[in-house]
Amino acid sequence: MLANNGSLAARSLTTKAATEHIPIVEGAYVYVTLVEGIKETTVTVLEPDSARQVVNFVLKIGLRNFGKTPAFVEKFVATISFVSGARRQPGTRIEHFQSTIVGAGEDYPPTTLTAPEISEAEAANVRRFAAQIYVEGFLIYTDIWNVEWRVDFAGRYIGGSDPRYRIDNGQRQRNTWRRASLS
Repeated sequence: MLANNGSLAARSLTTKAATEHIPIVEGAYVYVTLVEGIKETTVTVLEPDSARQVVNFVLKIGLRNFGKTPAFVEKFVATISFVSGARRQPGTRIEHFQSTIVGAGEDYPPTTLTAPEISEAEAANVRRFAAQIYVEGFLIYTDIWNVEWRVDFAGRYIGGSDPRYRIDNGQRQRNTWRRASLS
């Protein structure tokens, strides 16, 4: 009888360990990805008495589920800004609230972010790192075990001879503001 109780206890511990381990190994892991690198365009704006050139920086970001089970995206917020020592000027802000399913290994449709129009001098500052085109935001999704996760992210322009953009995702965290954060 004693051996049988020990066997039941061992099986119970094994079952508990597997139950806790499976969502980690098989769960959804959704992160922000760079779909298309940053593009810079210069446009001439004609005004009644003059003409001036402005520069636009545009990039596409998306979501990708790197996990093995679907995710239900509850909220996705991203803002792109021009940031210099003197000011922070916001550009596009996107907010998606609809519950969208992103399957295992699948992508969420990309979103285009456009930085605010800046002068050629300000764009030159971005190219030499004296200013930034900065993206920040967060993502909230629920896995198939009904656990809600939050991922914060930020991106920055890396100028120089080979200009590119970099997105850094934070570690996914259980969303401690469950449902309250969706309002």
